[in-house]
Amino acid sequence: MVKDWAWLRPCHGFTWHFEPMRSQRPGLRIRTLLIVLLGVIMSLRDTPPVLASESLRPALLFHTDVALGEQGAGYFELAAVGAQAFAASADTPVPMIFPRDVAGDARDSDGALATTRFALEQGYTAVVGAGFNYAGPFAALAPEYPDVRFVLIDAVVDAPNVESVLFREEQGSYLVGILAALFSDAGHIGFVGGWDAPIIRKFGCGFIQGALSVRPDITVDVAMIGHTPQAFYQADEGERLAGAMFDAGADVVYHAAGQSGDGVIRAALDHDAYAIGVDINQNGGAPGHVLTSMLKRVDIAVFSSLQRMARGTWSAGLTVLGLSEGGVDWALDRHNVQLVSERMHTAVENAEFDIRTGVINVAVHTEEDGCPVHDFDTDGDAADSEPRP
Repeated sequence: MVKDWAWLRPCHGFTWHFEPMRSQRPGLRIRTLLIVLLGVIMSLRDTPPVLASESLRPALLFHTDVALGEQGAGYFELAAVGAQAFAASADTPVPMIFPRDVAGDARDSDGALATTRFALEQGYTAVVGAGFNYAGPFAALAPEYPDVRFVLIDAVVDAPNVESVLFREEQGSYLVGILAALFSDAGHIGFVGGWDAPIIRKFGCGFIQGALSVRPDITVDVAMIGHTPQAFYQADEGERLAGAMFDAGADVVYHAAGQSGDGVIRAALDHDAYAIGVDINQNGGAPGHVLTSMLKRVDIAVFSSLQRMARGTWSAGLTVLGLSEGGVDWALDRHNVQLVSERMHTAVENAEFDIRTGVINVAVHTEEDGCPVHDFDTDGDAADSEPRP
C-alpha cells in the first residue's frame, strides 16, 4: 500500500527521527547516531558547556555480551550513543563494561551483578545500568557504596544515591497505535511482546488505546514470546507469532520484543505486510514494510544523567521521560514517508499535542489495575512456561 504523501513539506523536518540503516556497517551506524545526538546537543545554544569534575569516573554497564550495532541491539546501542555523546562533549571517558570483561566465574552468573561489582571494585564513581536487570544489583550494592552515584534505566530503586529513569512507553505506543489503525486496510492489527513483564504490557496497552481511539471496531491480536528475559532473544519465535497474526488477517504488527522483534520484521517482509519497530529507528530494516518505529530515547536518558553529574545538578530519585521530555517519539524518514498519509500524520500530531497538554491521558498498565482496554492474562500461552514476574 502506498499512501498519498504529496502533502509532505520540508517544514515537517526529520530532526529527531534519525535513521540508522541496517545496511550500514555496525560501527558506522553507531557513529551516525552519535553525530545526530551531538548535533542536537550543540544546537541547544542556551546550554552551557559541560565541565566534568575530576572526581567523576562514569561507566556504562551491560548485563549481556551484546554486539552493539547488530540487529536487535537498538536499546543497548542507544545507551552507548548517549554515553559516547557525553564523553565527547565533556572530554571524559565513559567505558562500557560487559560480562565478558569480568574475570573468573562471576561472569558466568548474573551478568548485571557481575558487571556492577566489577565497576565498583575498579573505583568508578558513577555507574549507569542499561536495563531493568540492574534493579537487584543496585538495590543490594548502592548502600555499600554511598559515595557512588547509580543511574538505573527502566526500573526503580529507592535509595539516596540512585536515580531511577522510567519512560512513558504508553505515550509513544499510543501514537503508533493510531498510525497502525488508520493505515490498516484489514481493520486487523497485532502486538508481539517479548518478556511478558509489566513494562512490556505498557507498550501493548498504549498501542491498543491509540488504535481504538481512531477506530473503535479494530481487531488487535496480542501475543507474548515468553515469561523470562530470554524471550527478548528468540527471533524465530517472534517471526512465528507475527506470521500467525498475518495469516489470520492482520496487516500491521507492532513489536516490543528486543532482538526477537527482528523476526517480526522478517515476517512482515515475507507476508508482504507491515511491522512497527521499537526503541531505535528500525524503518530501514525492511524499507517499505516497516510502517514506523516507536523511539525510546535511552540515549537522551544516559546523556542527561551524566551531564547533570558533571554540572553538579544531579540528584537521586525518580525521573520520567515522556513526549514532553523528548523521551519517546515516532520515526518518519525516507524509508516510510510514502506509507504515512496526510490524514495519518495529522491525526498523530493532534494526539501528540493533546497528550502533551493533558487533554489525552494515556492509561498506564499496572499489575494492580491492569489495562483498561485489554486483559493480558487471557492471551494465549507464550513460548515458555515459566511464571510471569
